[in-house]
Amino acid sequence: MKAVRNVPFLYLRGATYYFRKAFFVLSFDKNSPPEVKLSLGTGDLGIAKRRCLQLSLLVTETNSFINFYFVAKCQESGPSTC
Repeated sequence: MKAVRNVPFLYLRGATYYFRKAFFVLSFDKNSPPEVKLSLGTGDLGIAKRRCLQLSLLVTETNSFINFYFVAKCQESGPSTC
């Protein structure tokens, strides 16, 4: 898989573009962070860029929500359970 220049998280394999992004979640093992890998189902760079941007925003928002939820639960139940 080759990274596409100037477009973060966008990769080209053969004639198809892919989205790939690792993200940090507080409750997961820090040595193997969760990662999203999806085919964008297109060979058109313009469409791939738009889909990549949409997915990047969605993953970032979801990651923020998960971390916020984990911190809130951790504070609620005490640090010994985190």
